[in-house]
Formats: sequence, C-alpha cells, structure tokens
Amino acid sequence: MPDYSQIVYKIVVQPSNPQPPADAPRAGSNTELKGPFSPYGVDFAVAPEDLKLNRTPDNTMMRGSVSGGLLVGGLAPP
Repeated sequence: MPDYSQIVYKIVVQPSNPQPPADAPRAGSNTELKGPFSPYGVDFAVAPEDLKLNRTPDNTMMRGSVSGGLLVGGLAPP
C-alpha cells in the first residue's frame, strides 16, 4: 500500500440541491451558530488500486479498511 501522501483521490463539493427553505429546522444541535446556512454534499473517491485489499477465504470478495476525516470551515457573512 502506498504511503498515505501518495494515495490519489477525487473530491467534489457542491451545494445540496435543492436547498432547504430558509425557515427549515436547523440540522445539528449547535444553537450558537447564526444563519443563513447552505448545506453541501461531499463525494470522495479513492482508486481501488491505491488500497491494500485482501481476498476473503472463499475468493468472492476483497476486504480492507479505510478511515478518514473531513474538516469543513466557512466564512462569516459580511
């Protein structure tokens, strides 16, 4: 398996479509956040050849594990 800094991945970040109405209930429990908010979707893909996958004993599947994280930040409205 390549070093983690050598794994090629693709990521697409886009506003969710459709956006919820302005009066929609807030997602999450942080009441300190002030709106307006725009939900986004994140698609993340890794090429299988960049992972170490092991065949199951019956040779019908390949298994492995991947872990990761996503840190999202934003700018306060002007």
